[in-house]
Amino acid sequence: MELDAARRQEPLVQHVTGLYHSCGIKTDGTLACWGNNSVGQLDNIPSGEFTEISVGYYHTCGIRADGSLACWGNNASNQLNVPSGTFTRISAGSHHTCGVKADGTLACWGNNFFNQLDNVPSGTFNQIGAGARHTCGIRADGSLACWGDNGSGQLSNIPSGTFFQIGTGALHACGIKGEGTLTCWGNNGYGQLNNVPAGTFTQISAGERRTCGTKADGYIACWGSNGNKLGGPPTFTSSAPPDGAIGTSYSHTVTAGPAGGPTATFAVAGGALPDGLQLDPVSGEISGTPTDAGTFTGQITATNGMFGPDATQGFSIEIAKAMTSLSGTASAGGDLGTALHDSATLSDGDSPTGSITFDAYGPGDDTCSDTPVFTDSQPVSGNGDVDSDPFTPTAPGTYRWIASYSGDANNEASSTACGDAGQSAALKAPLDVATSGTGVGYVASTPAGIDCGSGSHASCSASYGYGTEITLTAVPDEGTGSSFDGWSGGGCSGTETTCAVTMDQVRSVSASFTDQAPGITALKVTPKSFTPSGKPTDLQRRAAKGATIEITLSEPALVSFRVKNAKPGKAGGPPPPPSRPRSFSRNLPAGSSTVPFSGKLAERTFKPRRYRLIARAIDSANQKSEKVSARFRVVG
Repeated sequence: MELDAARRQEPLVQHVTGLYHSCGIKTDGTLACWGNNSVGQLDNIPSGEFTEISVGYYHTCGIRADGSLACWGNNASNQLNVPSGTFTRISAGSHHTCGVKADGTLACWGNNFFNQLDNVPSGTFNQIGAGARHTCGIRADGSLACWGDNGSGQLSNIPSGTFFQIGTGALHACGIKGEGTLTCWGNNGYGQLNNVPAGTFTQISAGERRTCGTKADGYIACWGSNGNKLGGPPTFTSSAPPDGAIGTSYSHTVTAGPAGGPTATFAVAGGALPDGLQLDPVSGEISGTPTDAGTFTGQITATNGMFGPDATQGFSIEIAKAMTSLSGTASAGGDLGTALHDSATLSDGDSPTGSITFDAYGPGDDTCSDTPVFTDSQPVSGNGDVDSDPFTPTAPGTYRWIASYSGDANNEASSTACGDAGQSAALKAPLDVATSGTGVGYVASTPAGIDCGSGSHASCSASYGYGTEITLTAVPDEGTGSSFDGWSGGGCSGTETTCAVTMDQVRSVSASFTDQAPGITALKVTPKSFTPSGKPTDLQRRAAKGATIEITLSEPALVSFRVKNAKPGKAGGPPPPPSRPRSFSRNLPAGSSTVPFSGKLAERTFKPRRYRLIARAIDSANQKSEKVSARFRVVG
């Protein structure tokens, strides 16, 4: 905004200009500010007397008569959080401020995005200059120190020597040495360093992209960006054209000064722009969409028709290949014998050609570092899906896929990675179990899956995830007289009824059962002693008919019973007459049974004496048990 008439006529002892506003110190030491007020640059101007002020982009700071500080305006980067103490010099950058205290030490505050506050040097300083991203100061011995952003060599290229004045721009700085000569360092995108004038200077001030100085003879010289219409021969004020990428819209404008003179026109004087790009001779815009990757070099000239010579700017534009993206989806796993394949999706390519190679890595190769167990290559014609041929593994486990795109002249190679989600398939390991031998029994598993039911020579199978620990348990059929004989095959051996296997391969296990002869584990006659009364024959017969046999069997069997005399003959006398065995048979279950005397045995007349009951069992396999006897007595 323009000053009103009264303010324009008011004398100032100091005047400073920021990005969109200005401030000055009146003759009485009070302040006046004008211009843009979008963030309060004019609202909170402090009262009192000031000796020095400095204006940043959107804030202002000043030193009061007592040496204390005051700042106002925008506080988005804490520009108003002033330090305490007494100051002699102050300099406001774009969004930060630094000052020299009365003891010569430094303090900085505000924006720290480029470390403007982190590396403030110690020591004693006479002068300070804050730029957009960095700050420089002159020490008491005349040497320089700079800190903050070093993106253009502002810190790494500080010159040596003794200086008495410094000016700091956005990305560059200039200083006057003790003998009055100039030196500049940092960014040179607008010729801030190329055209430093010779001669002796007494004062210097750096703007964002240019610097001006007062010579000893009182004349002013300026160099750097010519945006303020200084006039003169054309000079490129833009940076070199940047790199681009194939298939991506490109736009860069070359500019040349000085402003105020005839408008420059542009042309490609040597080499060629990348295919697909054009240079507008009036606006200087390089635009279009690159169609081929590679590095393209040449020169652009700027001509204004009045001031010469023409300006020349070289270019080297690298058009990068398209950054392709590759993802994969493996087919689902299942039981061993399932065919596997991989599907890859190629995207972000610029009409890609070449091929996609599919590598499958076998079980146990978690890092995909061994030789692939299967490899297939398929041609590429544009973005989209590409499928591998199928293959059928012969071993269970997890198979991991890696898909790799070869790339071409305009497209970068890309690939999936080992272990990517969706790029693996697991095949279960089959476990076959069979029973064998002369006996019968069943086999079950933990976890469930195997359940070979009771019977002879049963078989069953189940599939398990790779690496699953399986415990098999063999159980003879109860009451059959069978016993477990042992394991064989598939990693199982021995006669323990359990066997543990790890399902890391195809396994076949056999459990053998042996049919044992039946066993009579208990036999007795109840009552054990009979005392007949009345007619001996009738009583004896009734006693025999009322007797019972208690027997316990290990398995179902046909049991034959017979009775023989048990009393031996007298010493020296003849042996008792041989008894005539009488017998009967019964089919009895396993376990305990009570059987009455029956058949011919029940009709026999038992005379008073001792007897022996003999039992023998025969099972379904015609195996006979040992004979077992029980004694009983008939009392006369």
